[in-house]
Amino acid sequence: MNKKKRDVTTKSIDKLLRFLPIFEQECYEFSKWHFPEPSEDGTNYFPHGDYSEKVSEFEKALYEEGFIISFDWAKWQNEAEKYCLEPKRLKTADLTTLQKLLTTHIRKERFCEGHLGAMLKAGHITDILRRLKEIRKEMIKK
Repeated sequence: MNKKKRDVTTKSIDKLLRFLPIFEQECYEFSKWHFPEPSEDGTNYFPHGDYSEKVSEFEKALYEEGFIISFDWAKWQNEAEKYCLEPKRLKTADLTTLQKLLTTHIRKERFCEGHLGAMLKAGHITDILRRLKEIRKEMIKK
């Protein structure tokens, strides 16, 4: 699939920022985990999670608004981890870095179910959105 990279605009940022007050709610339930009982024949089933409607809408908006970009996210995971371990780094992150972080978290979810939920619950995605809000303000000043 050869998709042309979309330019991020203040309107596209606004479509993501509408999730910020939702994700900032104390005790917001990002997902529900299901822990199936073994079947009568002893077959065990893996636990699985279902994301809330708003998290699913957020993920869809990331794609629609050009925040999921094509790059080697797997090789960039160590860099992404630095932003998780040192949240203050986000205060100076540029738009491309935020796109890489969001892409990495969405892609990693495909290989590690619950990763996105963990990043939401830890506040990392909310911190990314807060930085995005600051970048939006800077875009308007220009």
